[in-house]
Amino acid sequence: MDYISLGYIGIFLGAFIASTLLPAPSEVIIVLAFQQGFDVYAVILVATVGNSLGSLTNYYLGYISQSAKLFSKFKINQKRFEYWTKKSNQYGYWLGFLAWLPFIGDPLMAILGFLKVKIIPLSITITTGKLIRYIVVTLVYFQSI
Repeated sequence: MDYISLGYIGIFLGAFIASTLLPAPSEVIIVLAFQQGFDVYAVILVATVGNSLGSLTNYYLGYISQSAKLFSKFKINQKRFEYWTKKSNQYGYWLGFLAWLPFIGDPLMAILGFLKVKIIPLSITITTGKLIRYIVVTLVYFQSI
């Protein structure tokens, strides 16, 4: 799909899809946007918001998953689940900084949703990590031209 022809909506869609369980190259999309003369700050903002919302979608899918089925499938008892839920609520939101990682970030957000990690601090770390990634991609691109 030609996301760039859709303007900022296309950048948003491409970044959103890239952070769900469907693979898409959001870095390529923002570089193409820069080559087409899009505003740098707007591209970074739109891509960050789209990519963050995609990660939060993965979180939500994990959140609504049927824990009873997973408990029985993986032989998890309630006491163990409560222990890991407590630990993840204390420290798990820091894992939001890893949401941008290929192959790891998307399922990790679903796991954090399953563990019911607190959404506000997780959203902040996810968004911050994604913003840093797009700033780095932008700096590398403009340094190379």
